[in-house]
Amino acid sequence: MNTTRLVASIGLALFAQGALASTIWLKDRLGGVCYNAGITNPNNPSHIIGLGGINQDGSGFTLTIDNPAGAGKPTTGDCANIPETTTPLVFSGSGVVANIVPISSLQPGTKGANECLNQGNNLSGITGAASIGTGSATKSLQFNFSGTPGCLAGTVQTPFVRGVLLVKGSAASIGGAKTLYAGNYYIFNPSATIPEPGSLLLLLAGLLGMGFLSLRPAGVGKNYSEPKTRSANDAIL
Repeated sequence: MNTTRLVASIGLALFAQGALASTIWLKDRLGGVCYNAGITNPNNPSHIIGLGGINQDGSGFTLTIDNPAGAGKPTTGDCANIPETTTPLVFSGSGVVANIVPISSLQPGTKGANECLNQGNNLSGITGAASIGTGSATKSLQFNFSGTPGCLAGTVQTPFVRGVLLVKGSAASIGGAKTLYAGNYYIFNPSATIPEPGSLLLLLAGLLGMGFLSLRPAGVGKNYSEPKTRSANDAIL
């Protein structure tokens, strides 16, 4: 490994620690994911109507609503209220922000008794709004998130509330704003915690150490003995 490749590896590792993408998808208020079997996008093999993501540093929010007409559409519950789309609705922008909060859960502690233990910080929700269109044709996705860090009696993890609205128009437009869909969303993190600065320093030190070893000349530190010269008196086996 040369020096350029070493520096690139360190940079990519640190970037990955700070900007891992979290997946977001829409659900109904009972916790069921909104599906449409008629979705043909190869990047959405699970046929999720509202699918997107956000980076763990809070950047890069995007969410696509793809709900084509046909027999695959949901017909009951909150998901049935998501409007049909002839072309997918793509929401993005900086108006949606990540909520990084401490996570606690009940875990076995001393003498077998459960204790409320801090599991570190986690991207657990999003708040804000993203809109497309103008005037009365504006469609806006509005996200909310709430929860109290800590453990409640009878629970195994910090309880959070995640809500989302799809609204058409605005209060200032003719006819006012109309809520098309009210439901929940789920957010999945590839990394459960946001690393502390000390963890990043340890990662950097480890990568530098590996790079130093890879840059050492071949054979340094090894003890090679000289081959023994065979004499005429040596027995030939």
